[in-house]
Amino acid sequence: MTSLPFWNVQNYPMDVLQRFWDKVQLEYLEDGSPNFEKCMIWIGSKSHGYGQFYYKRQYRAHRFSFECFNLDDITKLLICHKCDTPSCVNPHHLYKGTDLDNIQDCVQKGRNQKGRQEHTCVLTEQNVHDILVDIYNQKYTSVNILAAAYIVSISTIVRILDGITWSKETTEILANSEITLSDLRNMIMMKKRNILTENNVKIIKKMLNDESYSQADIARHFNVDPSTISMIRIGRNWSHIV
Repeated sequence: MTSLPFWNVQNYPMDVLQRFWDKVQLEYLEDGSPNFEKCMIWIGSKSHGYGQFYYKRQYRAHRFSFECFNLDDITKLLICHKCDTPSCVNPHHLYKGTDLDNIQDCVQKGRNQKGRQEHTCVLTEQNVHDILVDIYNQKYTSVNILAAAYIVSISTIVRILDGITWSKETTEILANSEITLSDLRNMIMMKKRNILTENNVKIIKKMLNDESYSQADIARHFNVDPSTISMIRIGRNWSHIV
């Protein structure tokens, strides 16, 4: 058997590792050892340019490769490419990072991130997964706050939850759960708005007089509809509060 570049730090079954590396195109040095300077290209199935590998669950191939070589907890992290080659699974070409790291890397290298442009930020499949999980765990109190957290427009979140964009990915993510996309939409869209108190309104009026706050910012802060802030601003509601 040809020398394979795996270190089994996760103690995966050897047949699983063999199956994985059988789908990788390698270049070798004269001594027969793998060339870690060159990209190791995944030749198996792909999605959006990234290799796909199944072992108990669906993996991005490069993420599985990284796990083979590292014991680090990467649960909430992305695995990024130094080489900018999505199909590369060479662990020496990979590094762990956050969404921000990935976006900054994109800007610095003057390229488009391997995702889809959604108004103010580039969403990745991992982002979409995290958005659904955050909604299920009720991490955010409104769709406005959720959108702000991912630096996207509210309509971007709504299109995902309506199944207009990322429908294939959301179907795969929810395939083995009892939760539907409609359930998640209702969880975040149907949340009750806060009922304002007189003290809230006094603070809101002070914030309206401060040009550093937009009406949308104030609405998100108090978890109310933006129209509520607008009515306060023009004196239609709470006019007796000064």
